[in-house]
Amino acid sequence: MPAPAHPDGSRHDRHLEFIRRAGETTRRAIAEHTGLSRSVVAQTVAELIAQGLVEEHRVEVRRAAVGSAAMAGTAMASSALAAGSAPVRRAHSAPADASRTGRRGRPTAVLRLAHQQGAIVACDIGHAHITVAVTDLQARVRRERRIPFPVDTGAAATFAALHTLVAECLASCGVTAAGVQAFGVSFPYPVIRTRGTVRAPLHLTGWQGALAADAVPPAFNCPLVFDNDANFGLWGERMHGAGRGIDNLLYIKLADGIGAGLLVDGLVLAGARGIGGEMGHLRVDPLGAPCRCGNRGCLESLVSTSAVRRRLAQAAVSAPTLAVSAPTPAALAASPTDPPSPTAPPAAPADFVVTPENATVFREAGYTVGRAVAQLCAFIDPEAIILGGQLGAVGEPLLAGVREAFAEFAPFAAPLAPVHSAELGHRSELVGIIDRALEAAWASGHGSARHPLSA
Repeated sequence: MPAPAHPDGSRHDRHLEFIRRAGETTRRAIAEHTGLSRSVVAQTVAELIAQGLVEEHRVEVRRAAVGSAAMAGTAMASSALAAGSAPVRRAHSAPADASRTGRRGRPTAVLRLAHQQGAIVACDIGHAHITVAVTDLQARVRRERRIPFPVDTGAAATFAALHTLVAECLASCGVTAAGVQAFGVSFPYPVIRTRGTVRAPLHLTGWQGALAADAVPPAFNCPLVFDNDANFGLWGERMHGAGRGIDNLLYIKLADGIGAGLLVDGLVLAGARGIGGEMGHLRVDPLGAPCRCGNRGCLESLVSTSAVRRRLAQAAVSAPTLAVSAPTPAALAASPTDPPSPTAPPAAPADFVVTPENATVFREAGYTVGRAVAQLCAFIDPEAIILGGQLGAVGEPLLAGVREAFAEFAPFAAPLAPVHSAELGHRSELVGIIDRALEAAWASGHGSARHPLSA
């Protein structure tokens, strides 16, 4: 079992988090990143090594590559976490080709997280599905399962199904509840971070009064991270997908529900009651179709996956069942899943096939989304817009419709903020949960008591 967190938690946590995200780094790079003196960094690293949380090894590097930027690695090699098959590491200059240059430098001390026993559990709860992933503490996915489930029916039934799925995934990995070092869960509704309460719409009576902590099986004793699913999707794309390196970002999940994640100056905004980004029930057509919330003409009633399928049916086009605009291969490759193949990627949700006959339906849906995007961009001024969820994976012509309306209704912003599909596909939310849960696990020294942490 890993050592408990050091009393000087803040300094040690900062060092651990930098090393975790770097994959491999040096004391010099840590000093430059934190602004601390080299002596303080050296002392902190020595304490982390003594605790068994960090290990040191020496590599030979080309003399020209010994600089801090080369070893710190500011660009994350994120395909590993996206694929769920290997640890996330930042790019760095390791030893390799000193022989080709003819100049070998002195061995350089490189730091990395020590291999630890234990696991984290990440749970993505959508309106119509539950996904559970179990990873080790180096972000390698050991098991991932996705099941359809009518989540809107109520919290009790949802949490019971979730607990069963978690138990099955852990058992298949040989992990006990005591071995779980952090638990992360997303909800398709607003979450009040300070209270840990799920703020579902009033018509969903089975979710009233639900607590995020109730998603955790009773036997678990570990840190908990929780948030709205769009916020986790935003974080997944920000750290490992199409939004890497962008500090002002708008992520919109277009699926059974519609929601946005807002990143402003590097901070995820949720507001006082967790409803920041809840754009699905903004009324865009007072005379429009009835919405499940009880109103008419909500954005969700026009461009959710069920709404688009109805429009496809009305256009005498069969609703598709297979994805043709799928997530990138790196985002799906090598994730352990259910038998018969232990290495096959988890099944993607049924997606949409674009044909010349139905392209207009998708373009019109994109145009409707683009009008809402224009209004949001007038307030948060993002550097980029990322569309996730099943509809986000459609690509063109939906993207073309979004860009058309964006340019029409916000001509001052549209040229400066490109619109992309999510790079991680249907795993954006799950990757964000994994990233936050790993951060909580390492920051807590792998935790000795459960304490809720908002994402």
